[in-house]
Amino acid sequence: ALIAETGKQGFQLAKEVHPDLITLNITMPEESGVRMYRDLREDPETASMPVVVITGISQDFKRFIESRKHLPPPEAYFEKPIGRQAPLAKTRELLSRKVC
Repeated sequence: ALIAETGKQGFQLAKEVHPDLITLNITMPEESGVRMYRDLREDPETASMPVVVITGISQDFKRFIESRKHLPPPEAYFEKPIGRQAPLAKTRELLSRKVC
């Protein structure tokens, strides 16, 4: 597992490493998670990387992202506080798609 402290670092790390899955917090220093998500989806190198958003921001963010016609919604969205089962199940599902 790799960790980035800022959206800018996260985006650069994604371009360098090409991870199988990205978990993204929306509230991040420097460039926000919203900006990182937009950058990921708009860059051909990272556009197909699965993104799971885990955030304390309300459903308003989910509605905002889903309303952007030029950006596909994230593969999953979880609001904090969350349990372990749902994100782990979604992670397993997304990673199993990658293997097949």
